Amino acid sequence: MFESLCCFARRPARGLFLATLVVSAIANVSDSHAQSASAGSDWNKVVEAAKKEGRVNFYTVAVTDVMNRLVAGFRKAYPEISVEPFRGVNNQVMPRLEQERASGYADGADVFMGTELFWFEQRGRDGELARLAGPSLQGFPSQYLRGGSIAMVGFEPYVIAYNKNLVGTPPKGYADFLRPDLKGKIGVAPAMSSATASFYEWLEKNQGPEYLQKLKDQNPKIYAGSATQLNQALGSGEIAIANFSIPALTRLLMAQGAPVDYVVPTPSLGNAMSIASFSKSKRSNAGAVFVDYVMSAEGQVIWHGGGASASPRGVKGSLAADQIGIPDSGAYTDAVVKKYLERWGQIFNK
Repeated sequence: MFESLCCFARRPARGLFLATLVVSAIANVSDSHAQSASAGSDWNKVVEAAKKEGRVNFYTVAVTDVMNRLVAGFRKAYPEISVEPFRGVNNQVMPRLEQERASGYADGADVFMGTELFWFEQRGRDGELARLAGPSLQGFPSQYLRGGSIAMVGFEPYVIAYNKNLVGTPPKGYADFLRPDLKGKIGVAPAMSSATASFYEWLEKNQGPEYLQKLKDQNPKIYAGSATQLNQALGSGEIAIANFSIPALTRLLMAQGAPVDYVVPTPSLGNAMSIASFSKSKRSNAGAVFVDYVMSAEGQVIWHGGGASASPRGVKGSLAADQIGIPDSGAYTDAVVKKYLERWGQIFNK
C-alpha cells in the first residue's frame, strides 16, 4: 500500500451549509475595487502602466462559468485592459506553462490561477512570481498568503453528484459507491494531478485500504476530462453517479433543468485555488492588477457570492473556508504524486 504522506488540515466538525444565491451581493460591497485602487500613488502608477500594456493573459483550471464571471467583472472595472483567457484541466494547462517557462515566458501567461499550490510555491522560491502589491492585500487574511507572491483566493468542496432519475436512494457518502445497485453505473475521475492524488489517498484513509480495489470491482467508467466530463455524462444519463465534482459544475446542469443533484459528504475534502502573476511576463503590471482584482471584495463576491464555493474574505453568500478540508501542499511533491498516480493506474487500468 502507498505510504500515507499527506497531512490534511483539521477543520471543525460542523457541516457545510450551502447559501442561497445572492444576486444583489455585488451591489452591497461597501468599497468598489476602483475606489480602493485610487489609494496610493505607487499603485496608481501600476494601474496606468497596466492600461498602457492593454492586455492580460489569464490561465486557469477554474470551471468556465467562474472564469467568465471574473473576466467580465475585470473588463467592467478596467475597460482599458483586455483579457485573453485560457482554460483547461491540469494536464492541459500545466504542460503549457512548463513550455513557457522553458522559453522564458516569451509571450504566454501573465497570471495563473489553479489548484497546484506546491507548483506555485516552487515557482515562488525560484523567483518567477511577482510580489503581491495591490490595495486588496489590505484586509486579506494572512493565513491565505504564501511567500509574498501567492494568494489562496477560493475553496471548493468535492461533492458526490448523481442523476435523480437513475439513483433510487440518494447517496450519503463514498461508501455508497460500493452498493450493488450502482455497479456499472459509476463515473470516476482519474488520478492525474496532486489534487486528484490527494483526493484518492484521502478516500483510502477514510474508507479503508481496500476501497479503491472494491470501487474498481464496480466497473466504473473513467472520464479523463475529470469533473467536467463526469457532469456531462450525468446529465445525459450515461452514468448514474460521479465520485468527483464541485458545486459550481453540478449547479450549472441543475440550472439547465437536468435531473441531477449533489451531496456534500461527511467528512469532506476540497481544493484551494491559488493565484499569482509571473515576474518575467511581458505584461507584469496588467498581471498585478488582475491578481489584485480577484483578491478584492468585488472579485470575491462575483466568484463566491452564489454559495457554491468559499471566499478567504468571508464575503456575503460564500461558504465558510474553514469548513473545507484542504490537503497539505508540501506533502505532494512531484515524486510523491508520480508514485501515487502509478499506483492508481495499476488498480484501475489493469
